[in-house]
Parts: sequence; structure tokens; C-alpha cells
Amino acid sequence: MNPTKTVTGLNYLSFPISVTLFHDESIVLNGNAISITNSTQYYGNQQCVQDPPALLDAFYHPFMIYPGNYTLTIYGTRANNNGIFSIYIDEYFIGTVDWYDTTTHHPYSTSISVTIQDAKTHNLKFVCTGKNASSSDYHGVFYKFIIQ
Repeated sequence: MNPTKTVTGLNYLSFPISVTLFHDESIVLNGNAISITNSTQYYGNQQCVQDPPALLDAFYHPFMIYPGNYTLTIYGTRANNNGIFSIYIDEYFIGTVDWYDTTTHHPYSTSISVTIQDAKTHNLKFVCTGKNASSSDYHGVFYKFIIQ
């Protein structure tokens, strides 16, 4: 169970101060369904990707968290067929990750600083906006996203 803080003025609702979101539970906004591959070489023994991938693939994950400054850590696999993803919280752009690499790196993680302004349900959204010139495709191989 995640620790919580109480927000006054909202009938004393408690909001977590960290959340873990698993990609196999993401909701697809655009593109193909999320495919799951099981293997001990991946985080949590699985990788998840919209397959086949395409430019403008998009997915989101609803979450609740106490307002404040956090670090979003993205876990997955970087490889030579991965795309570039723009990341949003509630339609506000927070950063870009280029998931391409010349060799396969799993597990792999990277972090972005984020600020949560309001105590409400938020959406973490990823959109495939392109690919490295050397990449062969638009894959986005993710496992989980942690905000803490």
C-alpha cells in the first residue's frame, strides 16, 4: 500500500504520494492493441508494445496522486527498432524520450521531473511522434511507469 496524504476541502480524500502504472493495463488511444511477450529477460518477465507499431500510436494511464514535485521513471527495452515518444500529463507536455539504441538494452529506465498541480484523476499519455533516422520502426517497448 502506498503512503497517502489527505487533501482538505475534498471531503478529506487521501491521495497516494507515489504510483506504479503497468503498461499492460494502459488504454490505447490510437493504433493497435497492446501485445504482451513473456520472457525472463524483461522487467517483470514481460514486455508490452502496440503491435504492429505505427507513427502516432498513443496510449494513456489514469492515476491519482497528491499534488507536488515528482520523478516519472519509465521502464522498458531500448532497441534499434524503437520510436520517439512525447509524454504528457493531462495534455501538458512534460518531455520526450527517444527509445532507439543501436543495441538492445533491457532492462532500461530513464527519468523525467514532473509537477502535479491538482488533487484529481490525471492521465499519463505517450504519443509516438517519430523515430530516429537509424531506427527501423516505431516500437515503444515499455513495462511500467513509476511516479514518486
